[in-house]
Amino acid sequence: MASYLIPLWDLILETFEKHEGRYGYRRIHAELRALGYTINHKKVQQIMKKLGLLPIIQKHAEYRTTIHSDQGWHYQHITWVKTLSQNRIFQSMSRKATCADNAVMENFFSLLKQEMYYGEQIISFITNENKRVYLLL
Repeated sequence: MASYLIPLWDLILETFEKHEGRYGYRRIHAELRALGYTINHKKVQQIMKKLGLLPIIQKHAEYRTTIHSDQGWHYQHITWVKTLSQNRIFQSMSRKATCADNAVMENFFSLLKQEMYYGEQIISFITNENKRVYLLL
């Protein structure tokens, strides 16, 4: 290893210990950049490997049951929110006026409401120009 990297070894070790072993090479690299050091993230990774610094990683990731809802009445209904919370279910929903963050689910709920709630049947077909068209019956 080049001698000019020796001070970085100490700094990487110090940063790793300062954060109680929770920082991996990416976060340590970001800290070094914030301190004004210019070093490649792969070099930080190599140094950490040579020093035997492995970040603490949860061995068993906790997965949450998730239910996606549109912003209908139940979106903020206190009984609905409490029921989900009591059953350890995570509520996922798109922010108002930004359906692009979950456009697929928003489209699904829109079609579901049209077909089941409003009683409109939707037929889709592909035109000669390979465009999908939806018709309400």
